[in-house]
Amino acid sequence: MSQYSQNASWVSPQALFITQALILGLHIQEGFGLATYLGINPTLSNHSALELWVQKRLLLQTNTELEPEDLTHFKQQLIGQIPAGLQGNCVGMME
Repeated sequence: MSQYSQNASWVSPQALFITQALILGLHIQEGFGLATYLGINPTLSNHSALELWVQKRLLLQTNTELEPEDLTHFKQQLIGQIPAGLQGNCVGMME
């Protein structure tokens, strides 16, 4: 993910932090195609789509404090959005 988010106007620092952790932890490449599975505009890059997806999830949460287990929850939700045949070795990356 670039240092400057294209979605900076719409995405909170908390969402950017979670997105960066997901990108690094799950080895999500920049490219295109992830947005379709996340229900985000398919013209967005993988990283931009993930930023918006995380922000949307944060807005639905009632707890505003980010807990360590929240990152695991986001990973599980994200992996659940991807068809099993495309997940690769995500199961081993859950920890």
